[in-house]
Amino acid sequence: MKAVTSFRTLSQAQALRLALEAEGIRATVADEQAVSLVGGSVAVFVFDDADYARARAVAARLEGSLALAADEASRRCPRCHAENPANFTTCWSCQADLSDTRAAPPPSDATRDPPTTATAATNPADVPSISADDRRRLIVELGIVLLLMFWSFPLRVWERANEPGGPTLGGREPLVVQISFTAFYIGFAALLLYLIWQRARSLEPAGLGRLRWSRELLFGLVILVATVGVNFAAGALASAAGLQSWPSDAPPRVTGLFYPAYLLAAACYEEVVFRAYLIDRLETLVGRTAPAVLVSALLFALRHVASPARSLALLVTGLLWGAIFASVRRLPRLVFAHWAWNLVVLYGHS
Repeated sequence: MKAVTSFRTLSQAQALRLALEAEGIRATVADEQAVSLVGGSVAVFVFDDADYARARAVAARLEGSLALAADEASRRCPRCHAENPANFTTCWSCQADLSDTRAAPPPSDATRDPPTTATAATNPADVPSISADDRRRLIVELGIVLLLMFWSFPLRVWERANEPGGPTLGGREPLVVQISFTAFYIGFAALLLYLIWQRARSLEPAGLGRLRWSRELLFGLVILVATVGVNFAAGALASAAGLQSWPSDAPPRVTGLFYPAYLLAAACYEEVVFRAYLIDRLETLVGRTAPAVLVSALLFALRHVASPARSLALLVTGLLWGAIFASVRRLPRLVFAHWAWNLVVLYGHS
């Protein structure tokens, strides 16, 4: 596999990939750099090195038109919100019709400033505005989802306030309870994925498009190592700050062979809810990625109703996983890392 060229935006790289495939050249975009929060280049590779010279010729033909389109304007797909060059009539991501989509006017010379690294880190690609009706529908949908997620939150807070070291988290869970929760997790995650698909007609916003599972497992291991590091740092910070820990922060006792499957379902559910669904919906409503990641991490920490020390660890973990999802838009690697982290915590304390 050999790099043909690179672009500053994902839409330009995807345009070249589609052009190469139209010429019978198998190509791919380097997914670990796509839609990076910190900027950088997005590379296009050919699988067969023998196609390199022909691919370079195709790239040379496209470079002029792509650069002109990037300078003149861009189009936002109304279905999946992907950015497309102004000369595109079909979205590269979901193949939606863009013929009725007006291109945004180019910035004037007085206002066109080169983005800095700091700006790119805190202000990633803007999310297109939505109509008032769509905004209201999204707010109602989000409110219902949050209500279903947090309906038991006041009860759990009351339990922790009266008995912060109570038996809820440390007790054994019968197999029927594990199976029931597993079914609920899978069903709720499937419902949210359907809502994402219904709006975008694609699961790309959920990080479930064009996957290479060997890479997902590899990057999942990398994320697991990073998770261990940030939890260690959060624990040291909580200890230095004198934050309280509760006995109920300890993981539950292992309860049978089904428990790893139960934890996998829980990891799938939480990654779909807090990363794929909430970040996508909050990005659309707020128009920025960083606040969406922050709110998602805060809700992730609140949902577990843990001690101040444990909540800090959950918050930084949610920020790490949210930032990774927002950067690469790949969900399975986060599910794998989340599940592996749960197993490490569970069996490491058994």
